[in-house]
Amino acid sequence: MKIDQPIKSEARAESDKTHKDVEDDRKMVVQAYLVRIMKMRKQMKHTLLIEEAITQLRERFKPKVSVIKVRAYDGGMCAMCPEA
Repeated sequence: MKIDQPIKSEARAESDKTHKDVEDDRKMVVQAYLVRIMKMRKQMKHTLLIEEAITQLRERFKPKVSVIKVRAYDGGMCAMCPEA
């Protein structure tokens, strides 16, 4: 008789929820860093914005470039980039 089976599925569900929560928190952190960078610089090239965000976020976690790009487009940061 295996009693551990329901416990493993509950642990798996809890782990998945934790990962989703972490990803959501990181998206907000990325957005905040992008806003902070653009407030300081007012206008900068798109590639430089992405590079600066990666450099600053690297201190907290390893950022995914795709997440940074999506957050930049969703937040309207690219309207401030001359080449976007």
